[in-house]
Amino acid sequence: MIEENKERMIKGKVDIKTDIEWYNAKDIVYEVTANVILSFNEKLLEQMIKFPEINFKPSMKQTDADAIGATYVIDEDDYKETTVSDPFNGAKFCTFHGFDENGDFIFGEPEAIEGPMIQPPALEKGWVFIELAPTLNTLLQEYLCHKKSEEHHKLDDWFIKASKIVPMLWD
Repeated sequence: MIEENKERMIKGKVDIKTDIEWYNAKDIVYEVTANVILSFNEKLLEQMIKFPEINFKPSMKQTDADAIGATYVIDEDDYKETTVSDPFNGAKFCTFHGFDENGDFIFGEPEAIEGPMIQPPALEKGWVFIELAPTLNTLLQEYLCHKKSEEHHKLDDWFIKASKIVPMLWD
């Protein structure tokens, strides 16, 4: 079914026609999920070619990434805070202290900000940035493999994996 729908998806639409019986409704859901992943992946690859300077890598718990077979690279620098030059170095700012009894703002005296700025880590320990395109390809290949081999019971496990990544496609 994916190949049949591929041409329609290239046009930016997800259009699915099935010959699946109503009592096999989960097969319809699995097919729709696979088609959504395919259409998103094609659009992602197209945008990666068009805008190579933009690097989109969603994050997820490493245990979830392992469970779905996600592709990721651990960079220890992602778990460290870094010191960067402060673009506002020397600028004066007033500190907000709260509200008075009339509900008006209370500010402190202007103070100059000096020195570098501490940037928090990009990730918490136990989290990873995943490579989205290879991860989606892995899920699609697994779907097709189970579908062709008629290992329909394994499609249930595949759907659980796919369900962990599909919400990220719109974030």
